[in-house]
Amino acid sequence: MTSARPKRPVGELLGDPARLHLHYGHGHPAVPYDFEDTLESWYVKVTYEMAGDEEWEDEEGEESRAPAVGTEVGHVILWRLRDDTGDSGWEAADAESGDLEVIASAVLGRSGGAGYSAAFEKAVVHPVGDLLILDRVHLDRAWRGFGLGPILAAEAIRRLLCGGGVARPTWGISNFVIVDRACGAVICR
Repeated sequence: MTSARPKRPVGELLGDPARLHLHYGHGHPAVPYDFEDTLESWYVKVTYEMAGDEEWEDEEGEESRAPAVGTEVGHVILWRLRDDTGDSGWEAADAESGDLEVIASAVLGRSGGAGYSAAFEKAVVHPVGDLLILDRVHLDRAWRGFGLGPILAAEAIRRLLCGGGVARPTWGISNFVIVDRACGAVICR
């Protein structure tokens, strides 16, 4: 697990982190496919600025190390396992990838049956609703070490959570930590 504590001095940042923008995209085939109502993929592109950010233009100069407007500097990948679709969330995750299956198994159990694992039910007061799985957070090397990854992941989760639960990928998942009891957010640790 990465730490939110910066490991590099702020002076090494290529630009102002306040100028980072998150762009959310959900893609799927135009034709029916397995588990189309159960598993959603979300790609959150992180760019430096957006076209039309005129308020920042006066800060750019010849000595600026900042990336060009609209440059992608990273991304966050999340998956939403929909509840109550009639399909097994575990089977949907297993069909997509081994990584998702490992995460889903920790929350749903390996049986593929209805309901949640005993450990998850013990950790969460009301385990109902969709499950949002944080799959990956990637930042270009120049943007790493400043604590931005967890901040960007948290913002993407906050925007997409909609009252469900969230699971973070990790190997050897053994317990759950409640992040926000009000919205049911859960991180597997």
